[in-house]
Amino acid sequence: PLLFCEDTLMRKLLLVLWALICLPTMVFAQQTFKPCHTSNGTNCIPEAGASNSAKISVAAATTTEVIPLVTVKQIYVTSFDMMASNINNVKLVYGTGVACGTNTTDLTGAYPLIAQAGISKGNGTGVILFVPSGNALCLTASGSSLVAGSVSYAQY
Repeated sequence: PLLFCEDTLMRKLLLVLWALICLPTMVFAQQTFKPCHTSNGTNCIPEAGASNSAKISVAAATTTEVIPLVTVKQIYVTSFDMMASNINNVKLVYGTGVACGTNTTDLTGAYPLIAQAGISKGNGTGVILFVPSGNALCLTASGSSLVAGSVSYAQY
């Protein structure tokens, strides 16, 4: 009789242990979580890892489209780097129309690059710049020297 009690107790203990380990996994596996970052507790910016990249190559004082707009998708920039061949002020902007010519909004201030100098931000995991849906990402350069680099991003 004592052996029977110990066996039943062991079975109950194993059942409880199984429930503690397996049930939360089974419940949460059915839900899809989209982790996000928020600064005020209400506005959620989805956590994004880069799934795309685009080159930066501008050799004129102009605004050049880097990532084209998709009407129903937002652009989440996760990293960028750029280098200038000579003095140039550059900034990232977004907007609609040809080369962000309409509704242009600055994403960064102007970076005053000098010859053979550049800037790099982000590492490809986590959003550093956000472009609302229906807008393209563009680069505005003030000089005619070459600015080259890349942008990593997710778009959804």
